Amino acid sequence: MASIQQLTGMRGVYLVAAELSRLGFIASPTSRSAIGADILATDQYNKSGEMIEYFIVPSRVISEKMVYSKNKNSEWYAINLRDVEKYRDDWSVSGKS
Repeated sequence: MASIQQLTGMRGVYLVAAELSRLGFIASPTSRSAIGADILATDQYNKSGEMIEYFIVPSRVISEKMVYSKNKNSEWYAINLRDVEKYRDDWSVSGKS
C-alpha cells in the first residue's frame, strides 16, 4: 500500500500534467521508477516561436519553496522564479549533463 507521501506526490504529478495539458502542452508522467524526471512535456512544434526555458528543480526544493494561496473561490500553489532561477537549464540536477 502506498504511503500518504507517495499518494500526495502522485497526485501532484497528475495535477501538473493536467495543467500543462490545459495550457496546450503534451504532458506525459513518467514511470515512478524513472530517475530525475516526473513529467515529460512538449508543445510539439514550439508554436509560440519563443525560446523554451527549462527549470530542472528537485522536488525537495519545490516542496520547501512552494507558496499556497487561497481565497473565497479558489486556491492555488505557486513558486517564485527567483527561488528556482539557479535551476534554469541545469540538467546536472537530473544526474545527466
